[in-house]
Amino acid sequence: MLRSLLVVFVLTAMVATPHAWADNLRPAQLSVAVVQPPDPMVAYGKAYLVYELLLTNYDASPVEVRSLRITDPDDEQVKFDFAGQQLRGMMSVVGHAKHDEDPTTVESGASRLIFVWLEFNNASEVPRRLAQFVGYQVRRDTVVGGELAAPVVAVDDAPPLVIGPPLKGGDWLVNGGPSNTSYHRRAHMALDGALKLAQRFAIDYEKIGPDGKTYSGDPKRNQSYYCYGADVIAVADGKIVATHDGVPDNIPDPVKRSVEMTLVTAGGNYVALDIGYGRYALYGHLITGSIKVKKGDLVKRGQVLGRLGNSGNSTEPHLHFQIADAPSFLNANGLPYLYARVGVKPSRVVNPNVDPPVLRVTGPAQEYYSTMLLENQVVDFPP
Repeated sequence: MLRSLLVVFVLTAMVATPHAWADNLRPAQLSVAVVQPPDPMVAYGKAYLVYELLLTNYDASPVEVRSLRITDPDDEQVKFDFAGQQLRGMMSVVGHAKHDEDPTTVESGASRLIFVWLEFNNASEVPRRLAQFVGYQVRRDTVVGGELAAPVVAVDDAPPLVIGPPLKGGDWLVNGGPSNTSYHRRAHMALDGALKLAQRFAIDYEKIGPDGKTYSGDPKRNQSYYCYGADVIAVADGKIVATHDGVPDNIPDPVKRSVEMTLVTAGGNYVALDIGYGRYALYGHLITGSIKVKKGDLVKRGQVLGRLGNSGNSTEPHLHFQIADAPSFLNANGLPYLYARVGVKPSRVVNPNVDPPVLRVTGPAQEYYSTMLLENQVVDFPP
């Protein structure tokens, strides 16, 4: 399966002489890059295309992004239009943002990310190709507006990856899970000369109690958290390609860490499992000394790999789990996957202003097959 990590198309004026365009009539010198061609994600029967556009302004003047139109070039009935506050909420400043900086205004030499999330009624409606059109306005001596037509991008048509559970039992909170605004969705890093979104579909699993909180007793003790010490298990047969151990647990805290954060220590004590076809299952923040496998080991689905802890870049005990195209929490691109079977409990958020949010379960679990999970759900994994 071929994956292009960065498909770049620069939209510039093609001129026969330096003066073929009057300066005030030149189109906006804006480049548009697809970070990674989208790979469909399926959740509860619906399908989603989740990907990013990287815009860079090569114009001498600021460019205002006014709209984004996405279509299926093979079916004119498929069209998505984004503008106003909805588009603004999809855009993010690349680098350090100034106070109250408008992400839709791209200064000369600056870049923006657009986080795209397209929803379809079912997988059969997902197009084979996507065309993107960026509406803009640029102020020079006069205002120039228009729409940039970007080359068509192919949608990945590889068979979906179906896995088993990374944990057992419930009630597991899907913290930071797939949505277009979760902290995992918006995390990005430039490594080895390319922009990476390794945590595009990542989930932090934390167990909640009857009151919806993740702990009982002293919140500064790891042992107070319901999930601490839980077995983490292989989601598929595979080969261990990397492990890291020796990082002490943090004392639960929003900021303090037991060691300095680096590309190596961010995942804490971790396991990377090669499950084939260029896909890797990654388990982060395990208890030091609890890892039961080593590099080169062949493991079976359901086999215990280690125990859930609070090491690395972690505020409280949880399992960070993701599937990626390389055995790295950061230097990779995140890939979608499906759980073969999972129970989902109806719930409601009673306090969204804390991390993790406080949820209350309102009913028994309903069983689902071949589905991804979504942000702030409460799930039970089969034994």
